[in-house]
Amino acid sequence: METVTKEKVEKAVAQLRQMLQLDGADLTVLSTSDTTATFAIELENANCADCVLPASMIESILAQELSGSIPQINEVVVRDPRGGEAA
Repeated sequence: METVTKEKVEKAVAQLRQMLQLDGADLTVLSTSDTTATFAIELENANCADCVLPASMIESILAQELSGSIPQINEVVVRDPRGGEAA
């Protein structure tokens, strides 16, 4: 089994990051382990923070994307400054 690295996770979610960046938001990989990836939604430059997808939807998209490219990731955590985290 290949080691899960932050770089591999960043590459796998690049398309979602581009979509979020259109609204001035971003997605940061905080940490990775063999089975978990933890992200933070960045909203400092967002034109409309409430217009950015909710954490639960971002988490669902990330889980789907990662299951295809890094199948050993079976848990995704998204920290959202708008209130809590999705897991």
